[in-house]
Amino acid sequence: MIIGQYLNWVVFVWFSVCPVGFTGDYCQVNIDDCPSALCHHYSTCIDLINNYSCSCGPRWTGRLCDNFLGSLCNKTINNNTDVCKNGGLCFDTDDKNNYTCTCADGFTGRNCELEFDPCVSSPCEQGGTCSKLGLGDFKCDCPKGESLIK
Repeated sequence: MIIGQYLNWVVFVWFSVCPVGFTGDYCQVNIDDCPSALCHHYSTCIDLINNYSCSCGPRWTGRLCDNFLGSLCNKTINNNTDVCKNGGLCFDTDDKNNYTCTCADGFTGRNCELEFDPCVSSPCEQGGTCSKLGLGDFKCDCPKGESLIK
């Protein structure tokens, strides 16, 4: 008669102690540090081992891209010249890494540097000749036998 029987189980638990910044059964996975990163101003987080780096836009600097270098619309950054020419207005983009110009009437181009030529689109019909009169204004000279009114 068996009064009591004890079974001894030996349990082996496999675990590994990974180097800082890694996880996984074989420490093969680099932990992504970017979700907790504090990169600012439309910068890009670059995951490193147990760390991260912020890749800043052109107008930002610093470890977290939180130091603004100044507006591209600022004359002192641009050799005391207006970025937008011919009376155009300069506006920073939302991320402040670029700018846009709103051109005055009669001008076009990235920096409003081009005078708008209304004759480029050939607005005159029936063989008429376009003549530019001023900023954004033109007239059509009709060939003999044609008129502006039909």
